[in-house]
Amino acid sequence: MADLSWDEVHAGLARASRKAGEWAGYPMPIEGMSMTVHPSYPFSENLSKTFLPKPSLRVCHDSDVNEDVELRNSWSSYKDRWTIQIWRDGKKFLFTRGSRVHAAPMVLQTLGAARSWDFAAELRAQETLKRHLTEWAYQCYIMTGTFLETSPRSHVSYMFRRLRPTIAMTGRPTRKGDDVGMRILTCLCLHPVGFFNGTFAGALVPSDDVLAHLLMMRGCEAKFWAHANHHDPLSPEAGL
Repeated sequence: MADLSWDEVHAGLARASRKAGEWAGYPMPIEGMSMTVHPSYPFSENLSKTFLPKPSLRVCHDSDVNEDVELRNSWSSYKDRWTIQIWRDGKKFLFTRGSRVHAAPMVLQTLGAARSWDFAAELRAQETLKRHLTEWAYQCYIMTGTFLETSPRSHVSYMFRRLRPTIAMTGRPTRKGDDVGMRILTCLCLHPVGFFNGTFAGALVPSDDVLAHLLMMRGCEAKFWAHANHHDPLSPEAGL
């Protein structure tokens, strides 16, 4: 049996999803990459367990274990771009600084996840998005992957981005009354069907995710904020 091309796999999944009446199609797992799929989506549990990365195994010996040493806490300093750890060694506490925190691994993993998308579906999603945007906003999206829109209700300005969380901004004074100009409130990450862990990639093609963000913001801004994950602008997940 000849090997199937990616286009043939995408076409087969599309036929199967249409036959089953699945509005979003079937998310396509990628070997070595795990997915988080919304629990309301059919087969979410199976898809989340398909092609999981193989764990790395190491045989430990008694000499490798020091029961007096344990990791007590760990966090990332987004400002300094370091991972900080606190260790207990007997009655002493040690502070160590780990690897730098940045978005490069997520960007590289996103390229790997791109095989799951149907290119024709992305083009259709862009055409649908175009019908909801001004000509200039759509031109900005094609040229830069982003466009701006301000909510008439909250007056929050949103920068919608392909393959990155939506940036929510405001020009209002801070709670202390300081006028600091336009500032970032948060970065809103939401994938309606699911996403590949450790990437910026969703189960849907990128422009479908952008369209979902836009329509949710216009339809029910509060629900958009409630359902989205909020990332600190300095965190790698924010994609800034």
